[in-house]
Amino acid sequence: QSVLEGLNALLDHRRSVYIPEIDQTLPASPAFRLFAAQNPVAEGGGRKGLPQSFLNRFTRVALAPLADEDIHHILSHCHPKLGEDLVRNVAELLRQLRTE
Repeated sequence: QSVLEGLNALLDHRRSVYIPEIDQTLPASPAFRLFAAQNPVAEGGGRKGLPQSFLNRFTRVALAPLADEDIHHILSHCHPKLGEDLVRNVAELLRQLRTE
């Protein structure tokens, strides 16, 4: 709860965050931006949803899972030394994990 309160102060008109350990309020840079990610509340065990007043501060973007070809392309280009066989095996493992 204290993290959400701190983020609220950072995202509202105050544009600052209080750090109790050093007893200081630090202002956000004028160029400050926050990018956040959250898994869907319905997926996984026991996640709590965030308050709607907090969620309203963000633009929600839902992404579809990557296609097998996309995963293969990313792996082979980011890690060219892995070799084609290992890239294919890792891509297959990720596909299997995603379907289970």
